[in-house]
Amino acid sequence: MTHCDEIRRDPLRSKQFGEMVHTLRVYVSVEDLPEPRALLHIFGRMVINSFTVTDIELNPIGVGIYLGPSEIDHSCQPNVVTTFLGQVLQQRITADICSNNYSDAYVSYVDLLATTSERRKQLKEQYYFDCDCAVCLDDAMDALKSSTKCGNAFCTNPIIKNESGFVPCKACGFSNFDQSYYRLLQMAEEITDATLITISGMENSSAPNPSDVLETCEECLRNQRPILHPLNVKYVRILDKAFDTCIDLQFWEPAVQYGLQTLDCYKKFYPKYDPNVGRQLMKLGKLQLYLQHLEDSLINLQQAEVILTVSVGCEAQLVKELRELIDQCAEQLRRIHSL
Repeated sequence: MTHCDEIRRDPLRSKQFGEMVHTLRVYVSVEDLPEPRALLHIFGRMVINSFTVTDIELNPIGVGIYLGPSEIDHSCQPNVVTTFLGQVLQQRITADICSNNYSDAYVSYVDLLATTSERRKQLKEQYYFDCDCAVCLDDAMDALKSSTKCGNAFCTNPIIKNESGFVPCKACGFSNFDQSYYRLLQMAEEITDATLITISGMENSSAPNPSDVLETCEECLRNQRPILHPLNVKYVRILDKAFDTCIDLQFWEPAVQYGLQTLDCYKKFYPKYDPNVGRQLMKLGKLQLYLQHLEDSLINLQQAEVILTVSVGCEAQLVKELRELIDQCAEQLRRIHSL
């Protein structure tokens, strides 16, 4: 599908199409160009069916069109994962498919850590459809992504909110959600949204300063910790920024502490064999190996191997590097235990 009608009604996409046509006319003679309607169809196929190409670290490095794989539909509960070996796209099955029918295979077009409203917004704006998959209809799971801490300081259970307000704690029964609780949450959410915008601006500046990014993250986390639960995705997004920035700054111990705090959320909301979980575990295990936290390192590296072997394949360079780290860690442990 090219979604030409939706593109015409979309101010941003219409502007992009106009800019593309203008550029083509600079370099291609008018008689060699397809007529405008055909160009719009081509543009529609490009923007709807393109894949974000990633490197070995799963970082985005470009965009490509792959005809066969673009036939696979979206689900927020995918059973197929897309990864890349250079420019070669590969798709691997990560969950049971109950038939040989191609239409029963699904990939995710969006980040599955996002809330339902965020995912639906991105899918509508970028792909022009509304998602009503089982995950999008799971209100309880979605509420966990915005969960807050229990007002009982001795309880670690997440508090969720529905249309009527906060639901009493299912673990300890706490229900005294007074105005100060609401104000604390509102302040934390507003600061988080502002912080993510600020960090994006810092990272896109001509000379980004990682120290400033880390300081901004830490200030935000100080406002989040009293109220946002560790499963709250807004909290975890800031932790992720702090984790990666500490790695850039070679602050290894703080990086490990930030990374550890992201794992519960990653494992809760990403599918079992999602490469994002495997990559996070691998990064953390590699840091722990360097710091000689060998037992913890081996656990995380082995968990990463299980996930990444399924999602990217045992022949992938990432998995080969991971297995080298596992062997190195196991050998160091063996030497220590033999003393």
